[in-house]
Order: sequence, then C-alpha cells, then structure tokens
Amino acid sequence: MSIPQCPIHRADMRLSKDGVSYFCSKKKTDGTYCDQKWKRAALPASPAPAGSAVFEPSVAMRVAALDFAGQIYRGHGQESEKAALDLVRFIIAEFS
Repeated sequence: MSIPQCPIHRADMRLSKDGVSYFCSKKKTDGTYCDQKWKRAALPASPAPAGSAVFEPSVAMRVAALDFAGQIYRGHGQESEKAALDLVRFIIAEFS
C-alpha cells in the first residue's frame, strides 16, 4: 500500500499511533496544524475458502509445544524423543 498524500499540501501523510490511520503533519498558513486525516478502509469479513485449514487455539498451542520440544531435543537419540513427547504432554496439560 502506498502512503496517502494530503490533498492540500501534496505531502506524504504520517502513520498514526493506532497503525491504521494517517494524518498530515504540515502547518496551515494561519499556523495551526492541518486537519486532513485518512483512515484505511476495513477489509470485508470473508469466510474461509472450502478445504482451507482453520486452526483453533488448541491446535496452534499443540503445534507450538511440539516445535518447542523438537528444538530442545533435536538429534539427541531415541530416549530424547520420549523426553520431548513427555514435555509436550506436560505443556498441553498445563495449558488445557
């Protein structure tokens, strides 16, 4: 997306703290700040396409737990695989 320009000053607008809207930071001839603002249009809500994966928080948490345990125990042999799965079970039990 390109940065919007102030229609009065033809200068790039600055992004507001909310991360969604823009404002002109230039001053008018009377010394007050320009009051031009621009807000990004909200995206329309659309249903997930048929056949697409929809993650529930519990699924995402399990994936993160598996990834975390895998990174800790990667390449340490078969006993470490058991320890990694035990860690995953512990994490899931703690947050369920």
